[in-house]
Amino acid sequence: MHPRTPAHTSGPVAIVAVSLATALVMAPAARAADHPIGAEVLRLKDPGNARKRRILFRSTGEPDLRPSLDDDPRASGARLEITGSGAGDGAAGPIVLPPSLWEGLGSPPGSTGYVYTDDNAGSGVRRVVFKRTSAGGALVARGRGRAWPYQITQPQGPIDVRFAVGDELYCAQLSFFASNGDGRVLGRDAGAPLSCGDASAMRCGDGRAEGVEECDDGDNADGDGCSAACQLEDDASVCAGVAAVAGTALTTVRVASGLDQPLQVTAPPLDPNRVFVVEQSGTIRILENGVLLPDPFLSISGKVSCCGELGLLGLAFHPDFEQNGRFFVNYTNTTGTTVIARYEVGADPNRADADSEQILLAIHQPFANHNGGQVAFGPDGFLYVGMGDGGGGGDPLETAQDDGSLLGKLLRLDVDVEAPPYYAVPATNPNAAAGDPLGLIWAKGLRNPWRFSFDRVTGDFYLGDVGQSGWEEIDVQAGTSAGGENYGWDIFEATAIATSRSHRPRPVPTPMNSSCR
Repeated sequence: MHPRTPAHTSGPVAIVAVSLATALVMAPAARAADHPIGAEVLRLKDPGNARKRRILFRSTGEPDLRPSLDDDPRASGARLEITGSGAGDGAAGPIVLPPSLWEGLGSPPGSTGYVYTDDNAGSGVRRVVFKRTSAGGALVARGRGRAWPYQITQPQGPIDVRFAVGDELYCAQLSFFASNGDGRVLGRDAGAPLSCGDASAMRCGDGRAEGVEECDDGDNADGDGCSAACQLEDDASVCAGVAAVAGTALTTVRVASGLDQPLQVTAPPLDPNRVFVVEQSGTIRILENGVLLPDPFLSISGKVSCCGELGLLGLAFHPDFEQNGRFFVNYTNTTGTTVIARYEVGADPNRADADSEQILLAIHQPFANHNGGQVAFGPDGFLYVGMGDGGGGGDPLETAQDDGSLLGKLLRLDVDVEAPPYYAVPATNPNAAAGDPLGLIWAKGLRNPWRFSFDRVTGDFYLGDVGQSGWEEIDVQAGTSAGGENYGWDIFEATAIATSRSHRPRPVPTPMNSSCR
């Protein structure tokens, strides 16, 4: 899937997605039947207040609009997509219209068509009428509110409308507009396009998870981890419903630009539509369905010291973010102290509650460098925090090997705690008996652990520890580890004796790492 380029972006910074060019092992899904249709009207409004967004699409008198009992949305659901074709144009969908919200028209029900009603407009679509008439068929879609995702930040290029039900795909295109700009688009009386182009773009079951799809394993069957509507059935399995693939070729695609010192890209569990970008100066931005939203998810620039090795350095979403809305950040405050804090999402899912901050840890930093910065949840549900040695070059305060300091360590916290300090020392930490806070230490001997992650299958842990001069480290910890590793700094740098040391204390630890020079 190639995300769209956001509207009106500038600056030298871009995010590039690296994807695996793959071929499906299984046979591709059958192509849907194309039905190009004319459009009587398309009206889109985005006045700057998300609650006042509106959508109306109407196509009537079209002989190709012929709902049938063979393709019944009460059984298969349906999908709606409205997409501007220009760089930075708006986009909505594909939006899943679930079977439970469809009713049949006529007697017997469904003999003359179907109507979709969602009074809550959870997807932004409130009502869809798909029926036969004496003058031909009709398709009418209405929606409104902040959940409707189409944003108008510039005059739009040609706009494609696609409606899919069962194996049938209906498409329209509007290229000429009575009004186009200032948060409003109005198109009328468009003829049917010659074809619907790539019908597979709307297909659940084509082996590509796109739009609101949480998964797509190349079929339309329930019970295999990915439902017939391309939604995850097993929330515990990150890769449930992923199609089998083969291949090793890599390609790059620019997915966003106009960002200010981006240093981390991440996403909440089970959220296929949004990517969150951490900017070092103290903001978190959202890339939603390929569009960089203009308003930040969180802005704490007034609390953050920046830049160099200081700033907002890390973001981690709670494994149960979908339910509790909690996430955790790692930043250096205005005095240079490392802060680990918890926040919660606000009433708008795209805006955090900036007043919800609860500070878990505040760790003094003697110098402005070697702050680490990563926070991430392990497969055990605990929060891991990477702490640098405090900086200054060569670990002059000998913190990395000092069991009485949190600097130069990997910390492990239980954050499912409702009362201050909003964390606890896990009983399974290797030195839990030391209590709070030293019992948080999971491993030591780190110089500047900038980024780390966990293998989703094995639980193995991989950490990039920034080197002094001649070496860079990648440290590996088995998923079965009980903690307590010593990665060697500042006695060792990778497998070599650290040149910054003027002495070597005993006993000498065995370096637990792999490295490159």
